[in-house]
Amino acid sequence: MTAPSRVRPAEVGHSAFTRRTLVKGAAWATPVAAFSLSAPAMAASFSCGTTFDTQARGRLLSGQILGVNLDSIAELEGVHAQALAPALEDTESGPLSVEVLSALDLELGGLAGLLTSLLDSLTNQNAGIANQYAHANAEAGTGPASIDVGSSGAVNDATGAIDFQFGNEGPPRLASIDLHSLLTQLGGDGVAGLIEPIAGLNLDIGAVAGIAELDGVCSIEDGGVEVLRESVERDHRLAYLRLVTELDLVGELLASLQAVTIDTTAITAGLKDVLQEVLGGAGGRVGQLLAALLDGTVTARVTLNTAALTDGSIPGDNAALQLGLGEGVVVVDVASVLGGAYVDGVTEYFNQLGPNTRLFADAHAPTVPVADFVGALVQDVLARLYELIDIDITVSALGLAELTIRGTLAQLLAGQGTVAARLYVLLGWVEVPLGALVAPVLTAVGELVKTTVDGVLGTGTGGLVANALGGLNVVLENLFQLLSGVVALTVNAQNDETGAVPAYFAAITPEGRYDVAALHVALLEALDPAVPSGLLNLSLGRGSVGESAPRPA
Repeated sequence: MTAPSRVRPAEVGHSAFTRRTLVKGAAWATPVAAFSLSAPAMAASFSCGTTFDTQARGRLLSGQILGVNLDSIAELEGVHAQALAPALEDTESGPLSVEVLSALDLELGGLAGLLTSLLDSLTNQNAGIANQYAHANAEAGTGPASIDVGSSGAVNDATGAIDFQFGNEGPPRLASIDLHSLLTQLGGDGVAGLIEPIAGLNLDIGAVAGIAELDGVCSIEDGGVEVLRESVERDHRLAYLRLVTELDLVGELLASLQAVTIDTTAITAGLKDVLQEVLGGAGGRVGQLLAALLDGTVTARVTLNTAALTDGSIPGDNAALQLGLGEGVVVVDVASVLGGAYVDGVTEYFNQLGPNTRLFADAHAPTVPVADFVGALVQDVLARLYELIDIDITVSALGLAELTIRGTLAQLLAGQGTVAARLYVLLGWVEVPLGALVAPVLTAVGELVKTTVDGVLGTGTGGLVANALGGLNVVLENLFQLLSGVVALTVNAQNDETGAVPAYFAAITPEGRYDVAALHVALLEALDPAVPSGLLNLSLGRGSVGESAPRPA
């Protein structure tokens, strides 16, 4: 359940309670009913039937970058519904214009490409991801149609309700912000030291949605006084957040893997002992086969399929850390790092957070040591390498017997792969079925090969993968420090007295307006207090309702 939203009362009084379902069509979660506390907007001097001048807004992209006020740019203004006298109702809806965004050219000094890349991401999304909706109605408290609604993001273009339905590939990326360039501009010795080992840092933001609703509820107070109360409900959705860190150590790891060779001396030396252990005691043709093979010659080929190393990420989406060898990046999935789970490609963790939840601050910080994240990634990389290591082993006994074993290391360890055995009997070769012994042979040989492979690639001292990724410990510690003290990620941002309201909201939410943004990204003061900030304040998936004022009788 989404945590309650609180309105700022003009006069304290008894609360009215409303309940509505704000989320529709969310295939990945049970629809959420958002609850609100409400308080009187104005009291006693007018009838509850009074009509109002009222308004609502839906703005997907809002804020400022490098001093450029995005809210003043016509192409980004979103939708603004106004029910002003004598009109009783107004509705505006529609997505951001792809053509307009593509043509938008802003002067951002040394970061001219920053907003362009952000807008490029916005213009290439599925239909519905960039919708904006606003509905204003002058007749408060007269039924569902009188509710003021402001919403944006993955919202229905007819009602403004949140509608998170995506295809089999999951939610698309809404935007990517070049944090590395911004942090470089921010400067300061503290920031410079934290980003020094990072060649690039982007924040990838999945689909978002924010919705705010405002209704009037007529209440009869003690003494028969009529009071009109504003009832506000706000909700949000955020699919995922991923930090894409470009690191030299990833390229160095790829180069090392592409150059690696695996010495098979220990494998050829130990194979007969393995066969003796697994097949020893077997009679018939299997016993004859083993006896001949023990006097035979072993040849082994163990190769790493380096061509496939750059295909996709390791281990894949939604792991806390994901390695992209082809791109030279390590991806940090924020929800997974903070302990959140995914359902159908969308994290539930973000969508249960209360108003103004700062990630990587207070209780919303990683509870797992950095070394554990890195250790898990090392194991994930090894598991992927096991899938790419091809094994071809032959034991031949002077034309009397032959055994071949083929498969990837992962297959052999699982008792899979192929085994072919034959024995020369009388005047010809005959196949020797191993039956139930096939899986034990494959597994035992796989363990023999794994011992050699782990000595070269593994987690122990001198292991190539563990050594190459060891530097991630410092990188992650620095990154988490940035996110706790310099880059503020606020989920379910509201101009609300619950939690730390983003400071920028004071500039965009006058008294009587109620705002919500699925995500607010800001750069705070640098670790060096002498360095000014204010480079970035960006709200995504923003909905606003209010201000409202009664019309003269």
